[in-house]
Amino acid sequence: MKKLIFSIFVIILFLNLRIIFSQGIQFTVGNWQSIKEKASIDNKIIMVDVFTDWCQPCKWMDENVFKNDTTGEFYNANFICWHIDAEKGEGIDFSKEYGVDVYPTILFIDANGKMLHKSAGAMPVFQFKTLGETALNPEIRLSALQDKYNNGERSLDFLSNYLKSLRASHSQMDKIVIEYFELQDKDKWISKENFDIINDYLFTTDNIVFEHFLQNRKNYIVLTDSVKVNNKIAAVCFDEAYQNVNKWTENDMLDYLKKQESKGAYFSDKFKSDVKLNFFEIKKDWNKYAVTASEYVDKKYIDYNDKMYAWMMLNNFAYTFYTNINDKKLLKKALGWTKKSIELDENYYNLDTYASLYYKLGDMENAKKYCEKAIKKAKETGDDSSSSQELLEKIKKMD
Repeated sequence: MKKLIFSIFVIILFLNLRIIFSQGIQFTVGNWQSIKEKASIDNKIIMVDVFTDWCQPCKWMDENVFKNDTTGEFYNANFICWHIDAEKGEGIDFSKEYGVDVYPTILFIDANGKMLHKSAGAMPVFQFKTLGETALNPEIRLSALQDKYNNGERSLDFLSNYLKSLRASHSQMDKIVIEYFELQDKDKWISKENFDIINDYLFTTDNIVFEHFLQNRKNYIVLTDSVKVNNKIAAVCFDEAYQNVNKWTENDMLDYLKKQESKGAYFSDKFKSDVKLNFFEIKKDWNKYAVTASEYVDKKYIDYNDKMYAWMMLNNFAYTFYTNINDKKLLKKALGWTKKSIELDENYYNLDTYASLYYKLGDMENAKKYCEKAIKKAKETGDDSSSSQELLEKIKKMD
């Protein structure tokens, strides 16, 4: 009987140990110096997960990738695993040292502190395992490609592979794109392969490749299609306008768009409105934002065939009006947008906006009604209803 009890105990202990050691990645606790020392003793590369506590993709990785058994088995066997908050303690200086500005960022670093490989953004289990396999391979990881580049390697195939690694690591690529094109005769620049290079890796306008792209926009459209070409131009220009908002005036922004059009860019009226909305929102010029948002809806720039996009756009405009605009006429207009948003897809967010607008317009009966509907909806969907609950308390105090 004792043997039987002992055997059962051993089996239970074994099963418990299996559960403990199969719950994904085992992150080592300690400061950066102690982690490097452990890596040196164990002769392993360090995998660092750089996160922030507000980053939703970081939380998704934590729940869906780091806790996965397959992930844990591979990473625990091959790496010292460590994670650090980029905005707290030594994470602040650590992130600056390794050029981290996107979250999550996964770094692979040797015991001496040299970065071997890097990738930015969330990814599924299979891709995360492939990332680790690449980091273990001294021939293809980012540091190896950087060394080859620094030693003069400049073949088209090499630069193409280098660009893939640079993009994954959220690193600057424009210089490499220009070199890639300059290796070719100019009469061979217009090709489907070169469009893919531009589309995937070029993100600024002030260079010979982008100017070539604009000047030959129609030729590239023949090779691909107008949507892809025009969307790429628009995306690059929108991002560049966004990066310069704080130092530009409204006229600077409009002149920038005209300049790109004179070089061959095509911008739809909708795109120009998108740029203006972004500009006025960041500048907090709410009067011009209100005018532009109203035109945006009136001119039917919202695609109502895409219900998710449509309800979100209408709700975003309406909530921005609620938080920043006091004109009752405009608030009533926002109320109409929210009603349309609810008709498209009733959810906690647009119900909360509806209640908030009624509250700001002084209609406490409807404000209370839609607060209660929003809270009920949040219970059904698991959304955080604290905003509606706080508003409901304010309304009750006014009774």
